[in-house]
Amino acid sequence: KNGGGMATKNDVLVWAQKHCQNICPLFNWKGDWKTGKAICGIVNTFVGDKFDLSECSFESEDDCIKSMDNAFKVAEDELGVTVLLDGEDMFPEPDDKSVFTYVSMLRGKIITGGFQPKVPLVPYSQQKGKAPSMWEKQQAKAGASAAAQETPKAAAKAATPAKAAPPAKSNSELLREKKEEEAKKKAEEDKKKAEEAKKKAEEDKK
Repeated sequence: KNGGGMATKNDVLVWAQKHCQNICPLFNWKGDWKTGKAICGIVNTFVGDKFDLSECSFESEDDCIKSMDNAFKVAEDELGVTVLLDGEDMFPEPDDKSVFTYVSMLRGKIITGGFQPKVPLVPYSQQKGKAPSMWEKQQAKAGASAAAQETPKAAAKAATPAKAAPPAKSNSELLREKKEEEAKKKAEEDKKKAEEAKKKAEEDKK
């Protein structure tokens, strides 16, 4: 769409989502690009083995910066895209105009240069013969760690004895409570009658 020329932000975002191997969702030009996953995915799509996506790590800020800088360098060498950004520019928050400008330029070079995808345009995790990537291993490790922390909590909760139900009341206790309730009700009625009698006597005086 729109070839390698002018394209809207949405055009470029849709193109990027299609070619980043779906390793991350892209809905904006700021936070969704921060880790560098999308940049690395797009570069790998068009240079293949010359940029090993499975060896990229995104576990820490330093990992993200290193992976992005490698991707920017390979994109310059293999696709002719001038390096306008470096990994550190993405932290603490990337500038949306700068990211859009770079990705637009990357898209333009790829289209006008006739570069074709060298990997299937399907999610990385679904590509046949692909070993689990470094970031997938990290995610699996984090998930296993979280599950391990939850297991003792669940076991402790299961081991905690349930609160015992209060003992059933005997017939004599029930009878006593009923008499107390009736006496209370009778006292309220007597009080009400006394107040009515007092009110009537005051009206008679008038």
